[in-house]
Amino acid sequence: MYSGFKSDTVFHKTIQKMKILTKYTYEKSWRQTKEQDLLRIIKEEIGEEGAEGTLAYVKDVCKKGRSITVGSCSFKGEEPSA
Repeated sequence: MYSGFKSDTVFHKTIQKMKILTKYTYEKSWRQTKEQDLLRIIKEEIGEEGAEGTLAYVKDVCKKGRSITVGSCSFKGEEPSA
């Protein structure tokens, strides 16, 4: 069905990537962490098995505005600044 709009017109809200912050139990401040480092940290904490699934769960929890601790590292989400 033709809607009268060009196909490149975007109607959905642009989704910006959420920043994920990490903090080990011995640290006092949170720091922004890159995606590949998140996976490395989780692998160090729980091992290779299930690391990708754990990362997906961590992202889901952070998206909901909560924090989660895996081993000795805590994760929380932060909305990107405009």
